[in-house]
Amino acid sequence: MDEKLATEYDAIILGTGMAECILAAALSRIGNKVLHLDRNDYYSGDWAGFNLQAVQKWIDHHTGLQDSDLNQKEFDIESLKEENEQLTSLPLSSNTVRNVKHAVYISDEIPVALSPDVESTSLAEIAENCKNEEAESKSADSADEGEREEEASEEEEASEEEPVATVIKRNWCVQDLKREWRKFNLDLMPKVLYCRGSMVELLISSDIAKYCEFRSITRVLTLLKGQLQKVPCSRADVFASKQVSMIEKRMLMKLLTFCLDYESQPQEYAGFEDKSFAEFLQSKKLSASVVHFVQHAIARAVDSTSCLEGLAVTKKFLSSLGRYGNTAFLWPMYGAGELPQAFCRVCAVFGGTYCLKRTAVAMVTEDQKVKGIIDTEGQRLNAKWLIMESSYRPEPERIYEKWISRAILLTDQSLVPDNSEHISLLNLPKADGFAEAVSVFELSSLSVASPQDLYVVHLSCRMTKDAETDLMPVIEKLFAPLKTGISYCNSKPQVLMSLFFNLADTNSCKSGGKNIDGVYSVGGPTDDLDFDRAISEARKIFEELCPGEEFLPKAPNPEDIILEGEENEGQKGSGFEKEEEEEKKEDEKKEEKQEEKEEREEKEENKDEE
Repeated sequence: MDEKLATEYDAIILGTGMAECILAAALSRIGNKVLHLDRNDYYSGDWAGFNLQAVQKWIDHHTGLQDSDLNQKEFDIESLKEENEQLTSLPLSSNTVRNVKHAVYISDEIPVALSPDVESTSLAEIAENCKNEEAESKSADSADEGEREEEASEEEEASEEEPVATVIKRNWCVQDLKREWRKFNLDLMPKVLYCRGSMVELLISSDIAKYCEFRSITRVLTLLKGQLQKVPCSRADVFASKQVSMIEKRMLMKLLTFCLDYESQPQEYAGFEDKSFAEFLQSKKLSASVVHFVQHAIARAVDSTSCLEGLAVTKKFLSSLGRYGNTAFLWPMYGAGELPQAFCRVCAVFGGTYCLKRTAVAMVTEDQKVKGIIDTEGQRLNAKWLIMESSYRPEPERIYEKWISRAILLTDQSLVPDNSEHISLLNLPKADGFAEAVSVFELSSLSVASPQDLYVVHLSCRMTKDAETDLMPVIEKLFAPLKTGISYCNSKPQVLMSLFFNLADTNSCKSGGKNIDGVYSVGGPTDDLDFDRAISEARKIFEELCPGEEFLPKAPNPEDIILEGEENEGQKGSGFEKEEEEEKKEDEKKEEKQEEKEEREEKEENKDEE
């Protein structure tokens, strides 16, 4: 990119992640001149989403098979600084991704069709395999006979009333997936919005919602007693649920009603302010099922989650129900990476400048105050403020204390098949034998993340070793064995492709380096479920830079905008209205003459009558 940019800005922002884009929009909206750069050839940084072709390019880049698209010109950098100024080198590449491993478990092309005899034999074997798998599963889950017998009777009753959807599997091949490559939207770090959360409120108040589309998360699932079950969240769900007894329904309703208004009843949690949410729930003498639903599925609390934090998250969940249907969550269509771009559009509308595949090679400072940057095109760009995502910070400061383990799977059926398309959310607690609590999103074609009859499954947890080691126990529990060739048994989904990687939590960047006046650093995605942390971070920096200014006010209606400094000041309309005004005046004159003529004629008639 050889284009020369203007040299003076109020703010230069490096990285197009969520917090950076919110800040760019907020600063540009109140009249600041913003330059927004990104080293990548795509927006959203580590929040990005890719189609199947683009994710392969991302894999090749992070496994060393393809170089970066970023090109740096050769120039004398020292000649671009003035006397008494210092240059601090900034990294050209990101260091937030590691341990990338990609695998395909299907053949390149569909094999030659089987003969009818062989096919019928295979189907018989498949049915027998399914029976064997079900028998093994039942025997593995029957530790406590008395309890299991009771569960089995309940399951039989439920199965009589709720017929399970029949799943017809398709024999997929790599060529099938490649033909559908545009229909995939694979997030590096999937996120949802609470229906009454900070992001929804910000999108509405700023009118940025018009750039976005959403779908409801239609199911919240949990793994209870070895079975995936739908979590009863609303009052209607609780009383319609067949997984909880009538006594448990009353317990659950009483607890959820309290959580929705817990601030006004401090006596109910007195003495637990410094204790865990799990301890608080145990003190209420609830059944194990009710504790599980609230702690792990609704509050998504770990054992160390404080009582007040657990109550706050539970209230946030419950208050979000009913705003946009019977759901607490919204899924951003086309992926979480679309939201940063929505804020970029606002910044651009109000004069912000955007350049991809262009970044800073050095930061210019003087007396511990930022003066600007030298970019990869060899141009000096000056600014009052330099805002950067943590991976753009100088090399000694790019050390991350926390990492996230991620897996993206393509599967051939839903974890809990029924006759409808779903977007499902599942939280697997650490107590289920996993190294860390694991968040699972299952996305059907309803989410516009996958083609028809395929599912995208996202798994995320805090890293303990590496992504594959951390997440494989979950995959082995929920899916058919990872092997080449399709298993036709409908009991578990088959994984067609898998991608494992570790993503840095750049909010955990170690503090260090010199404090430079005018330089601000923001973090990337965390293992949190929503975007609230990024909004809070952006708002805090904005209020420091622009005290007293409104944070992302709603854009004015174009009809209400008054332009100043025009040659014809005060002129309205398109410029063609003068002719219309002249015609109007002529029409008025004609009407006046006509009225005068009629008056004269009327007077003459009156005279004749006299």
